[in-house]
Amino acid sequence: MTALSDKTIKSMIDDGLKIVDPFDSDCLQPSSIDLRLGSSSFRYNLERYTLGDVIHDEDVIHHTFTELPLKNGDVAYIGIFEKITIPNHVIGFVMPRSSITRLGIHIVPTFMNPGYSGIMPLTIVNHTGMSIMLKPGCRVAQLILFTLDSYPGRIYKNGQDVKYFDENVSPSKLHEDPRFFGTHIREAMSTLKSVFGNG
Repeated sequence: MTALSDKTIKSMIDDGLKIVDPFDSDCLQPSSIDLRLGSSSFRYNLERYTLGDVIHDEDVIHHTFTELPLKNGDVAYIGIFEKITIPNHVIGFVMPRSSITRLGIHIVPTFMNPGYSGIMPLTIVNHTGMSIMLKPGCRVAQLILFTLDSYPGRIYKNGQDVKYFDENVSPSKLHEDPRFFGTHIREAMSTLKSVFGNG
């Protein structure tokens, strides 16, 4: 794999690829594109969760904000401002900016397959030891792009497991993963109940 330079990224954007939309040339770094916080956030309305359990609409509370306080130790799920579209021969990594991590703010790195498109949420954890205030528009993360050695045989948007394609700040959809053990357990339990009943 080869990391894309600013010249290559700019050339791709000039050719019409909307890798980040809207694109601000001031956000283009030597080998990455800075990403800004949006104003959409969500939180889980759950006291307990088992991996693989279905997350219903009522289990997630979405809201918009102009300022979002985050106490020490708290976590927030906040959508980025830009829509990301990963070209079919490229993979993407979203990483925190160094200036953010030096404050003690942790942003969980995220991987994107070739063909991914959407407005993704960032998982932000406050480890600063103090309360912080998050505001839309702040540059907190960066998108790094790598070209593959060949075009992949499967593009994310064309696959069957495309839970987050064209997303708009989606919470976890782990329960939709057909390969995850929780799905198989639920299917087995459903079969048992249909055969033997609930007694």
